[in-house]
Amino acid sequence: VSPPPLLNAQTKLVVLVNRQTASAAEIVAGSIQDHDRGVIVGEQTFGKGLVQQLQQLGTGGTKIKYTIGKYYTPSGRCIQSKTYADAGPGNVGTKASQVSEDKRKVFYTDAGRAVKDAGGIEPDVAVAAAPAGQLERELERREAFFKFATQWQQDHAADGETLAQGSEPVVTDDVYKEFQRFVKGGSSFESPFDKSLGLMQDALKESGYEEALGDVQSLKKHLSDLLLDEFNKDQKAIKKRVEMAIRSRYAPESTLLAMGLDGDLQVERALELAKDSDKYLSLVSPGPGPKSADAKAAADQLTLAQPASDSPAPQ
Repeated sequence: VSPPPLLNAQTKLVVLVNRQTASAAEIVAGSIQDHDRGVIVGEQTFGKGLVQQLQQLGTGGTKIKYTIGKYYTPSGRCIQSKTYADAGPGNVGTKASQVSEDKRKVFYTDAGRAVKDAGGIEPDVAVAAAPAGQLERELERREAFFKFATQWQQDHAADGETLAQGSEPVVTDDVYKEFQRFVKGGSSFESPFDKSLGLMQDALKESGYEEALGDVQSLKKHLSDLLLDEFNKDQKAIKKRVEMAIRSRYAPESTLLAMGLDGDLQVERALELAKDSDKYLSLVSPGPGPKSADAKAAADQLTLAQPASDSPAPQ
């Protein structure tokens, strides 16, 4: 006797996925999609559909990794997004390449919706994550959030834990100004373009075009100013990153996760769908559609491969 479902059949289910969703998480999302039990929202997933094992070769440190199985969803589609071929003469190992669109096969969900294999799980509702600005990426690259949080923790040894665990924001306008001063370090801010512009200046000197050096210097300053302007333009996002960096020293991971989801575009879209019954039902039950005979046969004969060991990395 089958156990009862964990969720009431009338409960709306919205699953969030992105490019980091891989392996078993993709199987769960794909199963929900194949059975039209919920709506998948976000970005196309990673596409890890291979089960692999490492085998020691001799007594040295050389090992061979080989595929012993593949992951399939209930409709019969394999989620693997890459294919592997011999690396060619003079090369060791294999060369990975993305499965081309014309090689992908169409399968069908229980309700007749067309879904494809060989590309991870494609969302029913595509919602791209908000892109980080150039300054935010540069601050992350320099570990500025982490370093400032370390300094803030040292400066607030007496009251830091109380402030970080309180309900009020830690990063006030004054703290945000303090962070900007910390980043600038009391001097001009070096932009990620400075190295390339420095090479251009050297080339101009070697070529005898010193009169153009002033133009490059002006461009360097202009780019630096544009970058620093993002402290104002992207204030909300950067403030949030500083806030999370500081609170991570005191708060549990669950609190940080809740903070990260607040204002997230994909989460907000998922909530909208969960509240809109008509839209939700139109996505999971679009009406009867053609069933692929090949897909049905594959699903009927499907045996889900069980991994013998964990793969060291998504492949």
